[in-house]
Parts: sequence; C-alpha cells; structure tokens
Amino acid sequence: MCTLILEFFIFSIAGWGWEVLLYGYQHHAFINRGVLHGPWLPIYGSGSMLILILLGGLRKRPVKLFLITMVLCGVIEYVPSVWQYVLCILLSIVFAADIIFSLHRPNAGMGITF
Repeated sequence: MCTLILEFFIFSIAGWGWEVLLYGYQHHAFINRGVLHGPWLPIYGSGSMLILILLGGLRKRPVKLFLITMVLCGVIEYVPSVWQYVLCILLSIVFAADIIFSLHRPNAGMGITF
C-alpha cells in the first residue's frame, strides 16, 4: 500500500513537471498547471494507478496494453471535464443568479450570458 501511495505522488509530480516544461517551452514563461497548492496534478497519479492496478496483467501484450491504456486515459480525462460543465449548468439553474444578472446587464463580460 505504501508503494502505491508513493507511486501516486511520483506520477502526479512527474505529470505536473511535464506540463510545466511543455507550457514553459511554448509560452517562454513559468505557468503553474496545477490546481492544488504544490507541484502535483492528481489526474496523472489517478490514471497511472488505474493503469498499474487494472492492466498489470497485460504487460506481455504491449499492443493491447497500449490500446486499452489509451481508452482508459481518455475516459479519465473526459469524465471530469463533462462533470465540470454539468455542475456549472446545475448551479446556474438552481441559484438563477447568473441568469438574473445577465438579464439586467447583457454582455457585461461577467458571468454566463444566456
């Protein structure tokens, strides 16, 4: 269990480092790609743990391992992004604050304008 926790943090930090280097190269500036306080992105740690735990038996079949890993990582990236939009729409409907603001000040550049 300790090994899995350590690997989770190692992959989370490695993913953060990769994204920071990539965006630093593209934009010629330091851009912190993390969403938490500290140098890690838990999406990389979660993905790597799922791959290690669920797909460990496919190590002798690299093509199948690659294809299943590609699909699994796509699902891991897609589900949280969809949930973010669903949550935004639900909060807008429940509280209606953004809709009311948009009715009184259309195209003010603040909030969601429907």
